[in-house]
Amino acid sequence: MIERRTEAAAALAWPLRLPVADRFEEWLHAPAPLESTHPRFDVRRAVPVEFEAIYDLVDDTFNVKRSRAQYDWLYRRNPYGIARCWVVFDRASGRLVGSLGFWLWPMARGAQRVEGAQWGDWVIAPGWQGQGITGLQYVTLRSHAWQAGTIALGWPNEKSRGAVIKDGRDAEIVGPMPRAVLPLNAKAFLADYQPTKGSPCPGTHCHMEGCLSSGSSPGC
Repeated sequence: MIERRTEAAAALAWPLRLPVADRFEEWLHAPAPLESTHPRFDVRRAVPVEFEAIYDLVDDTFNVKRSRAQYDWLYRRNPYGIARCWVVFDRASGRLVGSLGFWLWPMARGAQRVEGAQWGDWVIAPGWQGQGITGLQYVTLRSHAWQAGTIALGWPNEKSRGAVIKDGRDAEIVGPMPRAVLPLNAKAFLADYQPTKGSPCPGTHCHMEGCLSSGSSPGC
């Protein structure tokens, strides 16, 4: 149990503070052995100058129209750092045909900060679905040196759940979250949280070392 206004509550809250510096450049240059190795599709990390093309791809594919201000906040101006995106180009035409983005999100294991992100826009261009691009993206990003130690949360829709099942990763789906807490409210929530015996601890779905799991324990 976490008591109100205790040192324990403060210790749990401090890892979620804004980072001193964005580690984008480190992420961009960390080893990823499977990057840019496919003969037909170039799957690689995106740099910010390519974000505009990603915005257009998302708008065109999903028939939405986010403002550029919204996109820029998600991808460029997130206070936790620049988005980590994996783009896919058709080598023959040079066309951008896919993108998988992660928006940085504060995560911690106890009082230790870890790399964390929210699953963002995952898009395959119209006419390019069914060619194995989704699985290729996933395998490539899994080769990144940081991936095994990164926690990513997400709320999948019907289409993304179908893609996960098709790729043989359905064991990673763990069901509804018992409770969701935004980072800005985490400190107050932890200070006020008073579980009853046997009730689930607050948790979230995460993607850690290739497996989705729940942050909840059976009881406090």
